[in-house]
Amino acid sequence: MSLTANNTSTDGPTGNGDFDVINMDHEDPKEADEPSPSVRLRSIGGRVSSRSKTLKESSRPSSGDGFTPRQQLPHDSALSSTRYLNLRVSLSIAFLFRIALLLFSVWQDTTRWPDGQLRFTDVDYDVFTDAARALVSGEDIYNARPTYRYSPLIAALVAPGHWLFRNRLVRQSPSVSPKTFFDPPLNVLDTQRTPMHASTHGLTSVEDALSRLWGKLVFIIADLMCAWLQYNIIIIEAMPETIRESSEGISLPSAKISQLAVVLVSFGWLFNPVTAVVSVRGNAEAVLGVCVLACLALILRRRLFLAGLFFGLCIHLKLYPVIYAPAIYLWLSQWSCKSSGSVYSRLRRLIPSRAHFAFALGTLLSLGLFTTMGYVYFGGMVFLHQSYLYHFTRVDMKHNFAPHFYPFYLLSGLQWKMLDMKTVTGLLNYGTTRDLLFRQLSALMGMHEPTVQDNLTTWIITQCALNADVVERVFNIIATLQSLVLIPGLSFKLFGQLGLCWFAVTYAFVTFNKVCTSQYFLWSLVLLPIALAQVKVPSNRLVIPTVVEMLLMWLAPQALWLASAYTLEMRTPSSQQMARWVWILVWCSSLVFLLFNIILLRRLIKWRKLSANSTPADPLEEPDSLEVADKKTL
Repeated sequence: MSLTANNTSTDGPTGNGDFDVINMDHEDPKEADEPSPSVRLRSIGGRVSSRSKTLKESSRPSSGDGFTPRQQLPHDSALSSTRYLNLRVSLSIAFLFRIALLLFSVWQDTTRWPDGQLRFTDVDYDVFTDAARALVSGEDIYNARPTYRYSPLIAALVAPGHWLFRNRLVRQSPSVSPKTFFDPPLNVLDTQRTPMHASTHGLTSVEDALSRLWGKLVFIIADLMCAWLQYNIIIIEAMPETIRESSEGISLPSAKISQLAVVLVSFGWLFNPVTAVVSVRGNAEAVLGVCVLACLALILRRRLFLAGLFFGLCIHLKLYPVIYAPAIYLWLSQWSCKSSGSVYSRLRRLIPSRAHFAFALGTLLSLGLFTTMGYVYFGGMVFLHQSYLYHFTRVDMKHNFAPHFYPFYLLSGLQWKMLDMKTVTGLLNYGTTRDLLFRQLSALMGMHEPTVQDNLTTWIITQCALNADVVERVFNIIATLQSLVLIPGLSFKLFGQLGLCWFAVTYAFVTFNKVCTSQYFLWSLVLLPIALAQVKVPSNRLVIPTVVEMLLMWLAPQALWLASAYTLEMRTPSSQQMARWVWILVWCSSLVFLLFNIILLRRLIKWRKLSANSTPADPLEEPDSLEVADKKTL
């Protein structure tokens, strides 16, 4: 197996400046001349076992051709200087595209075209901005902005834009000495300060705009860093594992793999309108994406302690990356259900090894350090609740892409109605209470009046309404069980292809989550180019029509949902009956989106290339170079 550039010569390197061959197997020229099938079979069969040995021997001159890696250095340097050329062009164009969107966001937020209400900037960015101002002025960010439910690190990234104008932003009386974030913990700071909402006095319009746009610029840079990391991860996964772990091995990709990586990164991330708009709107998901991709790259490079540090940082920023833990554990175990030996010997591979302990040590150290700092400096239990505990009890009754919102909305209405009727139901007999309750349900859900034949249905609905809190808990448990089943199942099936596995796990988690908004899409989209590099469209399908079909399956339900949600929010229906139909239309759009997401995920898993633990059916048949490059030597 070899990763080769366009090779038109059969005599090896010519020494004329052309990088003809990058041969990772480095077969002996004498063996290459041997036509015997038995010799060829031995060569193929012993290829994996002798890979490490041949890498070490490649540093010495091989017999007959005088080829050494030191002679390649000029060519390596030339190739490494051009390998990123196309990526740099894509990054430059993508940066200009995002700057244009940034200027448009300023105009749109000012004019509110077309109805004077629609903003471009996300409301979360206002939360980040207020928290950053509080951080600069020395206030407790969670008290200054109660809706800030993120790590203080996000506010710290946005804070420099306000710190540059600190002399104007923080106006203190002469008798009070200035205090900053680096002074004693913020929860014990004195309160003799001017409130942060009165701190913009004296700023020019340009200065105020720059302070407001600083955070967006940080998120745009993080967005571009994600693309660079995606490119490198695709290259890393295309290399055999022995090359990844060897510091002396050839690390230059073939032109075909490099070109594929640039195309996937460009169209999967850089020029994806969803990723560009979400970052420019002021969402911080790209920062978390950088940490996730850095962790993945370090795991593939076997830098496990550093990978653990980034994994702990990921969990500190958002709790959801913990879903990658099963796949990481299995990947570090290097275990496969197809491996030879008894069940007991295969299960023994699941016992934690030194690799597991190195990764766990880095994770615990990073997570513990950042969490302890947040607990000490940002209000103790207030920090823990706002950053972590709140998300376990959050129930979003507002409309979102997850179809769970409508049942929660109806259950909340039932609970409110029951509280309203609580003082009345005890004074009435069961039949009167049932009739009153069903009328309330009819008004809320648009249901018909009960008839004699509906006695059983009426009784069931009445009991559900009387126990609405219990029904809500059961619904929560059912919604959570979906993720508890899918995450281990997908991890066990796909862990050999770690990038694809992380994408599938994230996509399933977001699809079946109780709350799903546009920013959640970035959790899986940041891994999309890496996953697509490990997917092969079936031979009976054309690539371009298949891509267009899958894009329409993902975008069409979103367009329908956004149109109906815009009607519900901005164009309030005139009648109550019309409002009910709009609510149902939003919910049906969420159901269609859920169905199409399941179909897309199923296709992705079905069309994946050979996993890391599979082997070609015929040992004498040379497999495709890209498929072999994706395999890891376990």
